[in-house]
Amino acid sequence: ATLPKQQAMKDMFQLVMDHRQHTTALSFWLMLHAETPGIQYDLSDTLQISVDLNTLTPNLPVSHAIRGNFYARNGFLAQARDPYEIAIEQFLEWKQFQQIEMADCALLTKSRLQLISIYYAMGEFNKALDIAERLAMMPVNEKRPFSQVTKLQLWECRVMPTKLYMSRNRAGDIYKAQNAMPKREEVERWLK
Repeated sequence: ATLPKQQAMKDMFQLVMDHRQHTTALSFWLMLHAETPGIQYDLSDTLQISVDLNTLTPNLPVSHAIRGNFYARNGFLAQARDPYEIAIEQFLEWKQFQQIEMADCALLTKSRLQLISIYYAMGEFNKALDIAERLAMMPVNEKRPFSQVTKLQLWECRVMPTKLYMSRNRAGDIYKAQNAMPKREEVERWLK
């Protein structure tokens, strides 16, 4: 980053530090770093800010997901797991309370995908695979082919079990990966 950009980041960081109880300031800083991770200059400060935001907003599922994201990015996978599990539970409660369709729950789907990655990275393959298989089997809302969730389901969730088997690469996993792949006809009908 150029010197003016570095100074701007320092100034913004100081503004956030001066307003540690203001959820908008904390959210702004975290989203800035979540969306453009290359500008991040101190992961530990951002991790603490994610914990602060989650403490201020414990009933907001996205704050748990953000905290999980920054724990994972800092290499604390065991600490990242619980916030994602809480986020998923709260997103499901919110979905039911609001009576909305899965096609409107992109953050729920993304949180599940992140949890799969965390379990896999922690060496808990069976837990990761269990979630991945359930996610891959979820029905796609054919009336909402362009929703963000439909795209995630088709291009991430459906192939996640295959990715897991290929990454693990034990004897026989290549065949399991092939069997887990979506069938050609299933994929082609979405390409029309």
